[in-house]
Amino acid sequence: MIEAGIRQDNTWLVVDPIVGCSNNCQYCFLQSYNQATKGGKIFFSPEEAVEKLMNYWAFSDVSFPMIGSETDMFLNDTNIAYLEKFIDVYASKKIKNPLCISTKCHIPDSFIDFIKKYEDTKFIFYISYSGLPASIEPKVNRVSIISNFKRLANIGHNPIHLFRPITPHNSSIEIFRKILGDVSDYASCSVLRGLNLNPKLQEKIWFWDEARNGKFDFSKTVSIYPKGWQENLLEARKVVPDYPIFLSSSCAIAYKMNNPEFVGSYGTVQCSNSQCPEHQMKICNSAKIKDVSIILSKLGLNNNVFFDEENKRIRVSGELTHEQVAYISQQIQNRIFVESIKSEHEWGGYVLGHTDTEI
Repeated sequence: MIEAGIRQDNTWLVVDPIVGCSNNCQYCFLQSYNQATKGGKIFFSPEEAVEKLMNYWAFSDVSFPMIGSETDMFLNDTNIAYLEKFIDVYASKKIKNPLCISTKCHIPDSFIDFIKKYEDTKFIFYISYSGLPASIEPKVNRVSIISNFKRLANIGHNPIHLFRPITPHNSSIEIFRKILGDVSDYASCSVLRGLNLNPKLQEKIWFWDEARNGKFDFSKTVSIYPKGWQENLLEARKVVPDYPIFLSSSCAIAYKMNNPEFVGSYGTVQCSNSQCPEHQMKICNSAKIKDVSIILSKLGLNNNVFFDEENKRIRVSGELTHEQVAYISQQIQNRIFVESIKSEHEWGGYVLGHTDTEI
């Protein structure tokens, strides 16, 4: 899906006007396309990007737009200038959806000052900080990352901490404890994820032999984790017992927005293994499911829908695309189970019924 421009992912509605990132993170899917050492190519203007977003079939009042998943919007001055212009246009259209921005680069003070004037525009910042060695994340600067957390928190934009990917290099009790201690005073919550793989990327994972050489069913797998990571995390998070820690991005955004989880992670193993505040569990538990047939009809689809009483599942007949499944799940704030799913995305997700694998 590289250079597709816009797509509905499991959690976000992604706008990708720029492709390429010279951060050269060794696990990035851009490695598969030889785009992980390049500064980024602009494919359409900020004005066009906002128009594409607003006119996309999956855009709705419950969408979570994200800009720049195929680059880092703070990679260089060109990207930052583009982001600022995009925000200016986004705000001028009075879009109420929070704009999601993820980075592992330094956010300059000038940008911090810039967003202060957009009081009516909501932002969700994801700051990636995972404690990986420089051989795997050659451009990540810990001091700059911690500074991002502090300065965003100082202006009331407490970011979501993204710990990804979990590998044998950063899944010890000591590293978990160190990183959670670094961010818990400034971040709204943390979300921890494993290594996403597909066949093209797998052969490039030189830093984890078991992941590179493993036999995986990528049609059913979300992420790869090293064995023992959950036990280490359970021990490490005792130092921050009241700090929210999630294992799904949708859970983190739901908590951030004070909304129910919206793609069906609630009640799953990712939910039960999270450190989720009681009040958020109540919000998710009280969510009311919308009529799936109405959503399908709006998409011009006539798939049959029935509720599986025994397993408490919403089942849909026939075939849907990855985007359609993610969109419908967000609309009804629950996961649907589909007979067949067609996907051109780089990888799947919980919304498709895929599961994680430990090795």
